[in-house]
Amino acid sequence: MLRLLRYYGNYQGFRSSLGQMPAWARAVVGIFALPGIVLISLSILALCVSVLALLLLSVPVYQVLRMVSGVHGAAWMDQAPPNPGMQMDIPVQGTEPVNQGVPPRRHVDVKIVE
Repeated sequence: MLRLLRYYGNYQGFRSSLGQMPAWARAVVGIFALPGIVLISLSILALCVSVLALLLLSVPVYQVLRMVSGVHGAAWMDQAPPNPGMQMDIPVQGTEPVNQGVPPRRHVDVKIVE
């Protein structure tokens, strides 16, 4: 934490000293900072391209495997273990499960006054 405060203090000192320089000196510092700015931009662009490549390669394989395995929609939700605080009765054919541990939702009207 102290290191972070020291870095912030150094940044504030650099910023104030840069603000006291004449305009031509700030322009020279800006010109010498351009290669670093370009490299940061290129690295962000490379990250975006790698994420897109990951999606372009994995999404079609995922869809094919989902079709082959017969899993459609959100079937993973059916396999999730129930919430321990929620007790559900085993449904009888033709009836809905009864939630005993979860209170019903209430509708709340909101009026914003300015």
